[in-house]
Amino acid sequence: IQSGVGAGDERQDLDTGKRFIHIHNAWEEDKHIQYAVTEALRCYNDGKGRSYSGSLQEACEDGRLFSIANQAAVTTSTGLGTSFTGLAVGNPSHSKKNIVVHKFGYALSIAGSAAGAVGIMKGETSLTASLTPSKRLSRGTESIAVATAGQTIIAPVLYDIFASYGTEGTDTGINLVGHYMYDLDGSLTLEPGDFVASYTLLGTTSGFLFSFLWEEVNR
Repeated sequence: IQSGVGAGDERQDLDTGKRFIHIHNAWEEDKHIQYAVTEALRCYNDGKGRSYSGSLQEACEDGRLFSIANQAAVTTSTGLGTSFTGLAVGNPSHSKKNIVVHKFGYALSIAGSAAGAVGIMKGETSLTASLTPSKRLSRGTESIAVATAGQTIIAPVLYDIFASYGTEGTDTGINLVGHYMYDLDGSLTLEPGDFVASYTLLGTTSGFLFSFLWEEVNR
């Protein structure tokens, strides 16, 4: 720390960049300033400073952000049944990463064949890939996640409900031609062996499309 002491004086450690303030005859780290300095010093690999316009931009530019979506409307299974169809994302049991789920999208392209509710469920099953996750950074590394539009799953648990759907265009829940994206804000984490899947209370025929957006972080 630089020499010189004064009441309320501030000093900076030239090696670590940490700032300290002199209080009650002792130096204490000024963490408020340190957090600001840390934010200001975020930069690209070439040393140029970053400018962020969205909460997920850093994760995207670092190659940690991925997504998956049904490429055509799918028939969905009923409730918590184990013969699942819809959209599911799993974290392989041998993975060294956690999957942090940020967003879940859902759209009903036609009037439903039954009325019900749409949400997400979670469980522990090894998934078999039938879909390929997309990299949100096109030249980034591939996702470690496994995605499928349907397979046998074990004992799923309903976690969240987002909307209702019906058999008529006058249904007051989901707009039958609309699209919805629910922001989980990172509140659901898949550890190795876990999966998250779309949920429909009653099965539908070739009507729903789903999507997931997630971040992969080291454990």
